[in-house]
Amino acid sequence: MNIADLSIAINNLSTQRTAFWSEADFQFSLAWALQRLLPQSKIYLERRALIGGKACYIDIWVEDNGYIYPIELKYKTKRDKIGVVELKNQSAVDFGCYDYLYDVHRLEQLKQQKMYNLDKGWAVMLTNEPLYYNNTNRPSAYDNFKIYQGAVRGGFLSWGMTSKGIPFNYDKRYNFSIVGTYTMNWGTYNNQGFRYLISEIA
Repeated sequence: MNIADLSIAINNLSTQRTAFWSEADFQFSLAWALQRLLPQSKIYLERRALIGGKACYIDIWVEDNGYIYPIELKYKTKRDKIGVVELKNQSAVDFGCYDYLYDVHRLEQLKQQKMYNLDKGWAVMLTNEPLYYNNTNRPSAYDNFKIYQGAVRGGFLSWGMTSKGIPFNYDKRYNFSIVGTYTMNWGTYNNQGFRYLISEIA
């Protein structure tokens, strides 16, 4: 499996589903799209793994040709109705950006510990919220975590100060580091405003 396979699966899915009811719906649908594309592979949802001795659960776990390919997903929406699907306004874009990059961090840790025969992994986000992929050029406490088109993220990532000059309340989302350097390159999912982002952990 490679990133081209993942991109093909997402594009195939876009012809069948314009939107998803939830992240779990997206997770199941993408896993099924991958299974159809890679019928020889074994695919598991919420597969338990150890990172630093602690149990975690990987959204999609692909076993293909003797290698492991973990995929972590984020599905973030603003309020809309697309067909019969009513999308909620999830807001909290700052935490959404953080959580996406933290998925990258976790996948790096999973690969570095060499407990599994892991080849590559991917963090994926699907969203119809432009605040994720457009650069507003407005300073904020989560500047280091923004994932707009063309943003480059790597190294130590930390929260900044609020507009009032006080430390941001990060709700137990602590600063962390990522080893690699990742350029955010968003693709168009459909004409309903959805775009997707893939970061490869190699």
